[in-house]
Amino acid sequence: MIRTTPALHALLKRRPPERIRMGLVSVRRLLARMGNPQQGLKAIHVAGTNGKGSVIAFMEAMMLAAAIPVAVFTSPHLLRFNERIRINGREIEDQTLEKLLAETLSYDPHEETTFFELTTAAALLHFSRTDGFRYHERGLVLLETGLGGRLDATNVVTARLSMITAIGMDHMDYLGDSLAGIAREKAGIFKPNVPAVIAPGHREGIRIMTGVAARVGSPLSVAGQDYWYTVPRPDLRRQWHWRFRDQYGIRRMPPPALLGEHQYANAALAVAGTRILQRAGYAIPDTALSAGIASARWPGRLEYFAGKPPVWLDGAHNPDAIRALVRFLQTSIQCKPNTPIVLVFSVLNNKDANTMVQMLAPVVDQVFTTVCGGEGGGRTRSLTDLVALWSSTETKVTPCANVHEALAAARDAAHPKGEVLVTGSLFLVGEARSLLLSI
Repeated sequence: MIRTTPALHALLKRRPPERIRMGLVSVRRLLARMGNPQQGLKAIHVAGTNGKGSVIAFMEAMMLAAAIPVAVFTSPHLLRFNERIRINGREIEDQTLEKLLAETLSYDPHEETTFFELTTAAALLHFSRTDGFRYHERGLVLLETGLGGRLDATNVVTARLSMITAIGMDHMDYLGDSLAGIAREKAGIFKPNVPAVIAPGHREGIRIMTGVAARVGSPLSVAGQDYWYTVPRPDLRRQWHWRFRDQYGIRRMPPPALLGEHQYANAALAVAGTRILQRAGYAIPDTALSAGIASARWPGRLEYFAGKPPVWLDGAHNPDAIRALVRFLQTSIQCKPNTPIVLVFSVLNNKDANTMVQMLAPVVDQVFTTVCGGEGGGRTRSLTDLVALWSSTETKVTPCANVHEALAAARDAAHPKGEVLVTGSLFLVGEARSLLLSI
């Protein structure tokens, strides 16, 4: 099962992760008490609706291939909180995490900050004390926003590079119910004279982000305008190279290690960002770009577990991510045609679950639902609600008491010729992955 350290367990009880507060006042106050550790870091700030973790995984792999120190802060985690804080590809150790959280908590005696604000500050403090990332050292910190951008706790840094992945309709209760409003919030990470690069997306979103970049004075590179990439035919994606082009030339790149057509956009964004770093003086050879694309790892995203039956894990948790998943199931050479798919499904109560179900229903043969909710559980959707989501479809749905029961039932139902798909929530995928790794 998913493990926590004692200090982290205590923190989870006192500050439920589902408590969200938009704004920077509290986290800035906390960081000031800590000596503003973020000020000496060379950060790459990544926002977006889908693909942030994948872009960071590609860039982390590129930096490792170039022997450049690289630190990573992402969220959420799948199995252990330690996954969120990595240095040179290694997760923070339990003992170090315990001391780090205890110290950070000591700077917040009145509990003014949320779980995410406090853990963000802890990660920034940890990086600032690590060899390779202090003032005047060349290490890069890859920093993923938690929610939005403009008012996200990570937006306390003045980055060396800002990046925005694909934008879609998610977290509307905090970011607004229009694509333009969400794009404006994401573009809030743009800073004066800090270059920015954005992925392909809706015309309105790009228009908004272009306007924000011009207003704050952030030099902007836009997919389809300043850099371009090719996507091979579905039946050749694991064999053919693809091409990346910008004003500085054309590069042939290997197939992305991460599966799915959408990963070409994420890989291209990572390449575009790294090319900017090259021009800023970072010694990143072109061979490191190719090596990073071909070696990146990001568990729980179209992750395949061989067996009888095989199991696919994908953390898609909003309509755009489900759309990419369905396209993969319908077109990828990794998926055998006409293979029955048995689904293990759960979704949190703040997601557009009806749209997700309508997309999945045509490609799955049977569904097993179960509850999930992450550390605090405050966003859990009830089993009754999960079953009701599928009532408008013709798909057979079976409620299960927990993830273990749902996964076991799905594997029995899929045997011997089917495959199991686990999706709808990263929390669900994390629990299922823990079970699969223990088999």
